[in-house]
Amino acid sequence: SINDEDLNSENDLQDESLHEVQEDPYAFVQEIVKHRPGRLWKVFIWSVAIITGACIFGGISGLIFRQTNTPEPPESHVSLSGDDGSEERSESTPEGSDQQGDKDSTTSQEADQPGQSASDDGTDASDLSEEELLDRHVEEYQALNKAMSNKADQAAGSLVTVKSITSTADWFNTINENASSASGLIIADTEQALLVLTEKRVVVDGARLVVTFGDGTTVEAVPIKGDDATGICVLKVDRSLLTEDTRATVVPAVLGNSNLVSPGDVLIAVGAPTGQTGSFDFGEATGVSDVMGVDDNSYRILSTNIIGATDGSGVLVDMRGQVIGIIKPDLGSGKSNTIAALGITSVRNLIEKLSNNTPISYLGILGDTVTEQIAAETGLPLGIYVVDVTGDSPAFMAGIQPGDVLVKMNNDTLSTMLDYSRLLQGSDPGTEITLQVMRQGDAGYVPIDFTMTVGSY
Repeated sequence: SINDEDLNSENDLQDESLHEVQEDPYAFVQEIVKHRPGRLWKVFIWSVAIITGACIFGGISGLIFRQTNTPEPPESHVSLSGDDGSEERSESTPEGSDQQGDKDSTTSQEADQPGQSASDDGTDASDLSEEELLDRHVEEYQALNKAMSNKADQAAGSLVTVKSITSTADWFNTINENASSASGLIIADTEQALLVLTEKRVVVDGARLVVTFGDGTTVEAVPIKGDDATGICVLKVDRSLLTEDTRATVVPAVLGNSNLVSPGDVLIAVGAPTGQTGSFDFGEATGVSDVMGVDDNSYRILSTNIIGATDGSGVLVDMRGQVIGIIKPDLGSGKSNTIAALGITSVRNLIEKLSNNTPISYLGILGDTVTEQIAAETGLPLGIYVVDVTGDSPAFMAGIQPGDVLVKMNNDTLSTMLDYSRLLQGSDPGTEITLQVMRQGDAGYVPIDFTMTVGSY
């Protein structure tokens, strides 16, 4: 018989074996992990490929970004070509030496023209019949008009037409376009844009500005800066909008010296002096001494006997093809509708400031020069008589009054409005200046100093 001790021992062995099986049911499984051969080499190859592709993609992206986002170079300072007006017309010799030389040359050329004093075959005018003499005069007149037409054509390369277009809608949502136009003068050609001088009246808020060139090309323009006192404005036309053919026809104007113009000089009005684009006329200068007074400046007016329209525009050119005046219909004689213009030399500095969008120094004084003759007749001190002072202007706030006579700006003597304007525009806005005035009191004129800060617009 099986004793109790053996039975218990067997049960203990079975429990122990069962316990071992439950603790490690997979003890019979043996696993060895092996790495795939060549894996590191493939990882290296893929890494190099990815890095190379990233470099190539980055390089191409950089080139594309550079081409599409290259910043435009800054526009250089605009300086106008031509005579800067440093030479003044001499009263004893009304015409400058260069101009006189041109006139002598013109006279010589006219003398060589057929029909001046004798016909081509040497026949004297006194030997001609009335009909033959009339034919000769007609030929001479036609030759003169042809010569003037050629001069006008030479200047036409610098002229454009500026149009302002505004759109409005009526009650029925019908779009109506209104347009006004004026002549424009190409005054500079920079690397980025063409600068066009025109009338400020065509620059209307909300209007679209377009410029039409001589070959018919029309592009949009952007205003740079305008001047209310003179009514002129400078526009900018992006050169990239023009074709190579149009660029080849563009000729920036050469500005002459309007200080050398004398009564009797032959002048040509081009642009739209009759109100029609492309028209021209010619005549003589009849006056050069009138001035247009505005705040802090005065501009010389050139009067002519050329008949123009009340809405005419354009420029005056001399016989050398140089621009010497900007036509302003409101300056002409109201009775005869003769053309008058702002002398180009007197507004040259203003045009450069407008072209460069430079602030224009401002004090707000409307003045007139006190000449020696005026001083002798009225007892006024020599200097600049203050006609008016604009309200809230720097001069008004400092205490300048109508009736004062300006005699000094800082330490510089003021003899004419030209002196005053030159010194003022040479002072930067925000700087302090001292004006010495002569003010009339019980004991006569006494000097008073006023300090003020230069404003701008």
